[in-house]
Amino acid sequence: MVVFNYAAVHGQHGTLGHGISYKDKEILLEKHDYKCDICGDVLDMTTSRIDHDHITGKYRGILCNNCNSGLGMFFDNLAYLYAAVEYVEKFLFEKLDKKNIA
Repeated sequence: MVVFNYAAVHGQHGTLGHGISYKDKEILLEKHDYKCDICGDVLDMTTSRIDHDHITGKYRGILCNNCNSGLGMFFDNLAYLYAAVEYVEKFLFEKLDKKNIA
């Protein structure tokens, strides 16, 4: 089994983008209990993403790749995100109603 050595590839003291160093990311992961701020999945240096505001560029949190990509796909637009929640809820409630009827 090959283990990815993040430090060897990115450099122990190099930056990872958005002004965050390798060491900073380790500290942030520890502060966030090695969990995604949205879904709670367990994270490590390779599975975590530094989330940032696309307008200011400032750090917001630590996310898994799926949650970070999801926010990006919705362009951080709250109207889109709320519409997506309502869409999923509509079908979730339909499933629950059908289960209760059967």
